[in-house]
Amino acid sequence: MTFIGLLITTMHPAVWNRRRVALRQREGRIRTEHNTRTALPSNEDEDGGESEGDESRRRAQLRAELNAQHNRRPEWVRRYIDRVVASDWVDDAD
Repeated sequence: MTFIGLLITTMHPAVWNRRRVALRQREGRIRTEHNTRTALPSNEDEDGGESEGDESRRRAQLRAELNAQHNRRPEWVRRYIDRVVASDWVDDAD
């Protein structure tokens, strides 16, 4: 019994740290996607060349695709994403 007790208490921090790392990675991806979806179009200079216009169109197309993908998600996933974006990082609460 002592061995099992020691095993559980030593493994618990490792399990907890793995969980925190996984949550942090998932939240990072969610926040990056959210920032991309909600980013405002950049103000282009009047001197902007052809390549800047192409880049702007690609960004707008990517935002439209991400918004469409987000709208196809189940409601509970969208609520989860909203909670993640609205709150602090999961391990900053410690």
